[in-house]
Amino acid sequence: MSINAEDSYISTLMSLADSPNGGVTSVLDHAHEHTDAMLRAHIDSGVRVWNAYNLVPIAKAKDGKFFLDPVGQEKVDGNGSKWSEWQRRHLGPMDECNLDSLGRQYETGKKSDTDSTSELNVTVVTLHTLGAPFQTSGPYSNLGYQLDQWGYLNINYAVVFSHSTTNNNDLEILRRTNHFFSVTPESEHHYNHGQPIIHTLLSQAALGANTSSTFSSVILARMRLQLQSTRLRMAREAHSSFKYVNNTTMTVKQAFLLGTCNGGIALHRPDIGVIKKGAKADAVVFNTDNTATFSFYDPIAAVVLHSHVGSIEHVLVDEKFVKRDFKLVGLDWKKMKATFDRSAETIQTIWLEYDKDWSQQRAYMLLVFFEARRRTL
Repeated sequence: MSINAEDSYISTLMSLADSPNGGVTSVLDHAHEHTDAMLRAHIDSGVRVWNAYNLVPIAKAKDGKFFLDPVGQEKVDGNGSKWSEWQRRHLGPMDECNLDSLGRQYETGKKSDTDSTSELNVTVVTLHTLGAPFQTSGPYSNLGYQLDQWGYLNINYAVVFSHSTTNNNDLEILRRTNHFFSVTPESEHHYNHGQPIIHTLLSQAALGANTSSTFSSVILARMRLQLQSTRLRMAREAHSSFKYVNNTTMTVKQAFLLGTCNGGIALHRPDIGVIKKGAKADAVVFNTDNTATFSFYDPIAAVVLHSHVGSIEHVLVDEKFVKRDFKLVGLDWKKMKATFDRSAETIQTIWLEYDKDWSQQRAYMLLVFFEARRRTL
């Protein structure tokens, strides 16, 4: 029993369908195994997607054991023929399929990876930046410094650093080179990554969801979580010095911008996440005839502090409705449910089987992980 291409397709489609349902119009997606199937899901969803193709070794399982497959994804040769094939098939009818562009994800931090990236016609690169104990480079990642030394931050495509485990030096480098962090507060709390300097980097960040198999894709929830957790952090710092905070350390406007126009800026797309002349014709319409947002004074505060998925009446992407009258459109929901139910049963069965011997698997995976890191440093 294994996870096949159709499992990847329906899982990706279901996740992306959750995005416009919660008011999201544009997604930077990390593409993993079964890439063509996931690409179909991106197109069928109606959402604007940056498909960040992943070239690193990926974790696989066999006979109840996890291992890193050094081959990784479907092979992409040095001249980018796979990319050329996708461009011919999908980027031509871009306006119809809403596949906004192809991106690339690299995680190894090797100069050869960044060299080949510049040869491929990408618009965004995304990678993870985490400190110890999640990587061997030390308490904080120095990936921004490393890439800057190689000259790969002074380029014409966006570089998005996932997560906020960084240091002030890397933060200043990203500010200078106009690249952004994707802050994912729910996963950074859930997985214990932490947010060590979150209050200083929010001006260079946009909100993300991460691992939609673990929780919902609703950015509204992340706005509120980031707002209140940042306020709490600042209050705790004051309390540790026997002081109190007598002003607002983070505003609802800051939280709102993190989840809207900052996402477009992070992708070097100032026409995304905003309403202005020349911008993409995206819109999210909130219904205020409800107990949560009725009789509001400040619309931004109403959205950030009081709204929820049930408040979102319409969502448009490129002038087309993807949610209308509180319901998703353009999707065969009955068929999606039946297909997803079968895939979910398969995936849950696999997961439960591997979970029986998790302690041994975890120890093995850590050994493989650190060996892989050692080879790339």
